[in-house]
Amino acid sequence: MEKKRVVITGLGIVSPNGFGISQFLETLKNGTNAIRKIKEIEQLDFSCQIGAMPEVFDQETELFLENHQYSDAGYNVKYSVIAAKEAWLDAGFSIPSYDSSEVDYDTGVIIGSGVGSADLFHQKIIPSIQNGNVRKLRSHIAEFTMFSAPSANVAGMLALGNKISANSSACSTGNESIIEGFERIKSGKAKRMLVGSSEIPSPYVWGCFD
Repeated sequence: MEKKRVVITGLGIVSPNGFGISQFLETLKNGTNAIRKIKEIEQLDFSCQIGAMPEVFDQETELFLENHQYSDAGYNVKYSVIAAKEAWLDAGFSIPSYDSSEVDYDTGVIIGSGVGSADLFHQKIIPSIQNGNVRKLRSHIAEFTMFSAPSANVAGMLALGNKISANSSACSTGNESIIEGFERIKSGKAKRMLVGSSEIPSPYVWGCFD
């Protein structure tokens, strides 16, 4: 099998230090500190009450999430589709129209996570089921809570049809995603792979480390 040369052609970032490549790079150059006191975990009497997480989305980002029907998704999916959109555009591609029937079978997605969409479970699923309102959970809740939700939703947004998968290897998850994407392109099984990782901000995750 012919081995292909692999290069990185696009980047996308959602971080406590900024949304997007330019803002993130600027904060690194300026030594901007994104760590702050988090009121929610202060109220929950955590031992550690400081941390860093992305700020709320701006109006343009909220409109993008709404137009692509991601408003009900958890942060794992939201962060992933925002970063993937930037990486895709940064690589010189365009976002396909919502009603397009064309599929890019040469491109796949691998986006990993440590805990998945735990925020949706504690915010929506568990309370709804415990209160007897299971029927109020929308039919697409599974699309946002399965572990491969970030990869699946990015693939849907960009109409990608190669390998669509998720991985989980604790703090090395993102690195592993890059390696897996590299190996798939190198082996000639894909022309492009959109890879990365995402993690949710949640006291139900932070509590495990407090």
